[in-house]
Amino acid sequence: MKINFLLFLIISTLIQTSSLVSAGKFNLIEIVPTLTLPQNINKELQVFNKMPKTSRSKWEKSNATGRHLYKKLINNNSAEIKTGDIILRLNGDDNALGIAITSLGGFSHAGILLREDKKIYVVDVHPGNDSKKRKTVIGKTLLKYWISDNTLQVMILRPHDSGYEKKIKKLLHLYLSYDIRFDWKFDLDNDKIVYNDDKISTQYNFYCSEFVYTIVKKVHQFNDNSFLNSKPIGIDIATKLQKRLKSDCRDMEEDKCHFSKLLEMLDNYINKSEKISGKLISPASFEWSVEYDRIMYEYSDKINDYKELLSLYIRTHKKILALRSLNNKKKNSLDFNEIKSFFIKKLNINENEIYELETPIKKSLKRSYSVFNSNLLILDLVTWYSDQNTTTDLIYTGLKNINRFK
Repeated sequence: MKINFLLFLIISTLIQTSSLVSAGKFNLIEIVPTLTLPQNINKELQVFNKMPKTSRSKWEKSNATGRHLYKKLINNNSAEIKTGDIILRLNGDDNALGIAITSLGGFSHAGILLREDKKIYVVDVHPGNDSKKRKTVIGKTLLKYWISDNTLQVMILRPHDSGYEKKIKKLLHLYLSYDIRFDWKFDLDNDKIVYNDDKISTQYNFYCSEFVYTIVKKVHQFNDNSFLNSKPIGIDIATKLQKRLKSDCRDMEEDKCHFSKLLEMLDNYINKSEKISGKLISPASFEWSVEYDRIMYEYSDKINDYKELLSLYIRTHKKILALRSLNNKKKNSLDFNEIKSFFIKKLNINENEIYELETPIKKSLKRSYSVFNSNLLILDLVTWYSDQNTTTDLIYTGLKNINRFK
């Protein structure tokens, strides 16, 4: 009798739950315990929510300085920064914008943070680091000077594993002693042996993200799929954008075309990228990688002048976070409707944004492996973005509305 009564209660509960779901009074996510928001995504949402709200009607020019942005970033949080954290920066010049735009990311330069002597430094590779006395392009700069008056936003990332600080510090000092040239070919495998006065040494050639990538690969056990290949995405977007901007400038004298420097950068980017045999690592490769968590983010008020591009970036960033939240989740008990409910409830993603996520998720559900791989999901999403003419339209409109391009 007790067993029959228990069976009656179970059946009754299932019938009531089914009725509530059909009536739309019960959110499906509440009966899908396998889909919970990972702790690291909760933290990343806090970082995401610090991004400027792009809906405000009035945007004004700002005279904010790099020093002001540095103080905002540190703001009693300096103790949280560790040696080995990756720092990303977006500057407001044409070259920097071109790098960020073509990768669909929000940053143009990358470095590695180093704590020593009670100070915080950035070790990076940049063509501006060389001088008449020292031709090497690797530099060690105080963070407060690395963030310049032209910097629009910065983000700090950290890998999931820990206990690597001593090893990275040793590696950074080792590479600071090397003679490093800037890699204008953007090739991951073009270092060479140099013979000089019967001495054998290695001539290292790095671009900024390649240097970070090299250090990361020596310390952490990441496979190549952990980092987005920006080459096909970048070439696709750069080619489409180049065509649009050249059309604008066709009947103008070169000094009258506001986009002349940006076009020069895009021409150079396309020509060099097409010659790269391997992958191209960009700041976005780290920004979107599921191996890294977002630790800090700050922006300068000067970013107000880039509001349309910023708005596009923030919308993209939100959807990337959604895909990151699925990493290693088992697929066998889920369908797209369950994932959709999860995104709507936990991440406040609307129906239009869900549509853009549908392609990579449904593609993943058909793959043979048993869990979601967010790195592949993100690759599918940004590849889909690069294929859409709407993406180029939005970037083009955003550029047209920057004051110096008007």
